[in-house]
Amino acid sequence: MRETRISQWIAVALILAAVALVTVKWLVADITPGRSTPPMWHVSVRLGFRSTKTQSAVRLFLPRGGHGHTIAHEEFADDNLLRQVSASATSRNRSVTWRGMKADQSHVLGYSAWVHSGSGANSELPPDAERLHKLRHTTKMIQSDDPVIRAQAASVVGERQGAKRLTSVVTFVHDTVKSVAGGSAVSAVRCLKSKEGTPRSMSRLVCALLRAQRVPCQLVAGVLLEDDVRTHAFYWAEAWDGAQWVSLCPTNGYVGELPEMYFPLFRGDYSLARFRDCDDTDVLVTVERRVPPRHVQSQLARHSPSLFDRFSLASLPSDTQQIVGLLLLLPVGALMVACFRNLVGLSTFGIFMPILLSLAFRETQLGWGLFYLTMLVATGVVGRWGLDRLKLLMIPRLATVLTLIVSMMIGLIFFGSRFGIHSALSVGLFPMVIMTNAVERFFVSQSEDGTAHAIKESLTTVLVASCGFFLFHWSWLRSVLFIYPELLLVVVALLLLLGRYSGYRIMELWRFRSLAQEPA
Repeated sequence: MRETRISQWIAVALILAAVALVTVKWLVADITPGRSTPPMWHVSVRLGFRSTKTQSAVRLFLPRGGHGHTIAHEEFADDNLLRQVSASATSRNRSVTWRGMKADQSHVLGYSAWVHSGSGANSELPPDAERLHKLRHTTKMIQSDDPVIRAQAASVVGERQGAKRLTSVVTFVHDTVKSVAGGSAVSAVRCLKSKEGTPRSMSRLVCALLRAQRVPCQLVAGVLLEDDVRTHAFYWAEAWDGAQWVSLCPTNGYVGELPEMYFPLFRGDYSLARFRDCDDTDVLVTVERRVPPRHVQSQLARHSPSLFDRFSLASLPSDTQQIVGLLLLLPVGALMVACFRNLVGLSTFGIFMPILLSLAFRETQLGWGLFYLTMLVATGVVGRWGLDRLKLLMIPRLATVLTLIVSMMIGLIFFGSRFGIHSALSVGLFPMVIMTNAVERFFVSQSEDGTAHAIKESLTTVLVASCGFFLFHWSWLRSVLFIYPELLLVVVALLLLLGRYSGYRIMELWRFRSLAQEPA
């Protein structure tokens, strides 16, 4: 009685501890079984080209984030080339450069980023005096000292100052110049004269008009976070008003804070990618919103600000998560076998054999798993019956039976490939080893307790293993245990209570049911 009372108190303590941990996760950290990873923006750049010299190189600008956006995860496709990531290839920009090419060789490079989108103010750092002077200066494509640009700037701005001056320039370009999606970017002067241009050309015109008024201005290149495929970046501008950077988009007429769909990649009048000594160049930018794959989700959990996420099983590598998720089900399977043995009264080949068979059935599917097991047992029984006449020693006899079983396995796989039975081809080494071990246990039971008892235990083992197969395929249970692994404390508590159970079993009640009947 004392041991029973102690086991009960330990079980209650374990259950209370599990409930407390689950409650804290649920209420404090908002970790619930129905919680799923929200979709994120996936920005990918594909670069195709053919190198013409050994000195060929490719440079690609990389995002820093900003404007409320956060880069959650980055990946590179290097195609066996040397990669060097630089934080300051040009002022305030990140870039990656690939080298180590051979002449006349085709390559496909790639970069992708998973982005947390959000709205926010311009995050560009304040410029120094040298930078301010450069951003007021005329360039080949931003001709701020051209008489046409100066005259147009004076006409548009007039006596306006501050934010009104910026708004008047953006409104003029947006209303006067027709935006075209395709074609090459032209200079500010040509864009003004032709009254049409790409977003890059329109942004050059905005910069030229503002620089003509001595307002520091620069181009910003990025992508619009909307499902799209394009071959170049999207451009807008930003001006320094003396205290902060003000974003300006002449294409859509925005001044000030931009919508959260604007994701900046770099600053300056540059192209997204630069190819040196390359032919057949191709740039493809893809933007799509979808749920990140498992390996990205694990990275997000590992670097999450939440302590619960960082120390959760979701922070493990994706391939490890599959193994851990399966391991979490094994104690539940052991509890199921213990219930069948101690409460129902079914005898099996040990406690682990039904669980292992459930794992094997999980790989082969239940129907094919039962077929394989039946064929292997039949092969073993026939082989054992023939070998008994030779009076062999036990170990050589079992080894011979094992060889026959392996031959049967190979035959099943061969005929499965011939007749296009994919389930037969997917049988791995692990389930076959388990089934071979089950056949060996059958022989041991047959030698010790007779054929009838061995067949009976085989049938009950297969029954319990089939129940375990459905248990291991219960995705809800697997996800709950993965989110709340502390629920294994409840499994331990139930096993403690089951270990002290000394009452009748269901099979015993059925076996001795005649004793409970009242005499006639």
